[in-house]
Amino acid sequence: MDMELLMKILLRWFLIKFNYVFRIFKSMRFLLAISILSSCKSSLSSNRLTLDIEFRMFFDNIIRKSNLANKKIQKYKHINKLKKVNISSHDNKDETKEYPSNKLTKQENNFYTPKEQSKNKIRIYGDDSTSINAYVSINHLGSEYMVVHKGLIEKCTAEEAIAVIFHEMGHVKKSHIKQSIFKISKAQNYKLLMPTLLIPGINILGMIVINGIYNDLMMYSQQQEVEADSYALQTLQKLNWTVSGSYKLFKKFAENDKARDYFSSHPSSSNRQKMAFQYLKKEEGKIPDEIISHYKALQSRISKGLYIGGKRIGKPSNEYEKLWEGYLSGRDISKSLVEFLQKLDENSPMYVCSTYIKFLMELRLENYENALQSIQIINQKFSDREVEFCILYTKFHSYKKSKNTAKMKNLEHELLNYKNKDMFDVRIWSLLCSLYDFLGNRSHFYYAKAYNEFVSSGDIYKVNQFLKKALDGLNKNSIAFQECEYLQSVSRKARV
Repeated sequence: MDMELLMKILLRWFLIKFNYVFRIFKSMRFLLAISILSSCKSSLSSNRLTLDIEFRMFFDNIIRKSNLANKKIQKYKHINKLKKVNISSHDNKDETKEYPSNKLTKQENNFYTPKEQSKNKIRIYGDDSTSINAYVSINHLGSEYMVVHKGLIEKCTAEEAIAVIFHEMGHVKKSHIKQSIFKISKAQNYKLLMPTLLIPGINILGMIVINGIYNDLMMYSQQQEVEADSYALQTLQKLNWTVSGSYKLFKKFAENDKARDYFSSHPSSSNRQKMAFQYLKKEEGKIPDEIISHYKALQSRISKGLYIGGKRIGKPSNEYEKLWEGYLSGRDISKSLVEFLQKLDENSPMYVCSTYIKFLMELRLENYENALQSIQIINQKFSDREVEFCILYTKFHSYKKSKNTAKMKNLEHELLNYKNKDMFDVRIWSLLCSLYDFLGNRSHFYYAKAYNEFVSSGDIYKVNQFLKKALDGLNKNSIAFQECEYLQSVSRKARV
């Protein structure tokens, strides 16, 4: 009887403490999110490859293709339904020719889709990892981004790599990332049941709840993978491209599968292989030769380490690779570049890629006006966040070299607009620091320096030092002052 009374007292004490800790935990969620995002950002930056525009162009346009294919199907879905209803009222007249086909036209199926046709909002990064992998994640602003491992390009065929990219796009289109974060966030609350595992008599309660949560997350993850596979296979079918890449990839993975389905966040590769085989029976077309040849060219260059940050381990096999090898070796290849560009069609992807080397070469030689012309040519053909930053970076150094204060003041607005799109890009804060230093604006310099320190190192002591200096000189009604106050409140919570 005494033991039973003691257990009741212990249980009541635990529930009171649990409620108290739970409230503290909820108030600390914001700081927890900041720490998770900071760790994700630092791990991404440490492994991130400085891959050039050809890498981004290839995968960006593959994603555009999937967007365009699915958008076209959705666009005419309601028309097809109306067509069936109206047949009887038109004496069974065949009106199918009056409606556009669900398949892409030859012009739409060209590899490099014009940016006006289909926008890709996902940023693409490279990771210096030899594993066959790609994944999508979410940043602090709620925007998805994709990371492609170097090993995927080196070890997979074009068909297999495209299948992986479409699979990852399936996760984005089905909102799996945001749904998973919500699920995991709910599961975090139950971590507080962990101490109950150490209390005799009531530890069975914690074991049941925690085991149930784990199983639920695993099953939910498997369901997401099946949905992403289905999206990838259907997209390939809509594009009239081969699904053999998915089939071969699952076959490879099936040979290495050792864990049972139940204990894996992914369904077994053999089951995924069977699903791909069903689509394989129906397939008719193939991936365009233009895409295959371009992928092989990219694969060849990356496997030889002919990119910024790569370790050169192979000899160039064509003139384009020779240009990369020359630039990376520090030689002046300006003359060779001009001759090579003259041979190319201005609308070809190779022209854009070669112009990028010219841009890098002009930057190295500090010919900023020529560099700006090159990057603006690229921006007309292909535009993403990296190209946008390159334009700002080149403008800054061009105006600094010419000591043009008026243009520097105008550039400030462009830098702030870019900053609003991605506050966690440390490069923009470094550029703002340099700009305010050039203009002699000390209060704004310390404002930019505080954010630069927060994003790059997270040193709260230094952040607060810079914030104090910034707040003393800033206008209280300015946006910079409000952002400094916000960062100050965040740093205080983090210090606690």
